[in-house]
Amino acid sequence: MSASPLIRVVIADDHKLVRNALRAEIAREADLEVAGECTTGDEVLPLIAEARADVLLLDLSMPGLSAINILRQLAAAHPDVRVLVTTASGDADTIRAFLRNGALGYWVKNDDPAEIATAIRTIRTGKPWVSPVAASALAEAAASPLDRASEPLSHREAQVLRLLAAGATNTEIAQTLSIAEGTVKNHISNLYQRLNLHSRAEAAAWAWRNGYVDKSDVVE
Repeated sequence: MSASPLIRVVIADDHKLVRNALRAEIAREADLEVAGECTTGDEVLPLIAEARADVLLLDLSMPGLSAINILRQLAAAHPDVRVLVTTASGDADTIRAFLRNGALGYWVKNDDPAEIATAIRTIRTGKPWVSPVAASALAEAAASPLDRASEPLSHREAQVLRLLAAGATNTEIAQTLSIAEGTVKNHISNLYQRLNLHSRAEAAAWAWRNGYVDKSDVVE
C-alpha cells in the first residue's frame, strides 16, 4: 500500500521563534513537510508557486503585502492552496474578516501548538478549522437571539449543525440524513440567520461552544 502524499506547507511569519515552533510541530508528522518559509508579505505568492504548496500558514502582521491582499491574490492565482491564519489576535471581528476573505482555518498563537497538524490536515481536505480560542471568541461575539430565546434548535437543525461542525460537506450531510442537498442548504441558511453566523467555520465554533459536537468527532 503506497504512502499518502506529503502535505507541503509554507510558513509565512516574521517572528523566528514562531517559525521555529511551527516547523518543529510539522517535523513530528510523517505526512507533513515544510516546503518553504518567508518573512514578508511580498514573498508569499512567489514562494507558494516555487514550493508547490498545499497549505499556507499565514501571519497577519508581516511587513509588505497585507494578509487580506495575499488571500485575495492567492484565491485568483492558486485557488487550491488552503490558508490557516496564525496570529496573536483572538478578536472576533478579525477572525470573521479573514474567514470571509478566503482563510479556511484560524489558529491563535497562545493555543496549543500541537493542534497545528490537525488544523493543516483538516483544511487540506477543504473543511474549516478554528482553534479553541478562536471558537470561543466567535461564539461569544455571536450573542445570538437564540441564546436568549426559549425555542431550541429543531432535531433536524441540530443534526445538520452537528454534521457541519464535524466537517461534513452538504452532499455528505444529505446522504447521511437521507434528505435532498437543497434541503441541507436551506437548513444551513436558516441556522446562519438564527444564530447570527456568516460561515461554516463560525457555525462549527458555535456548535463546539454550545455542546452540539465534541471536537473528537471532527472529520480529518
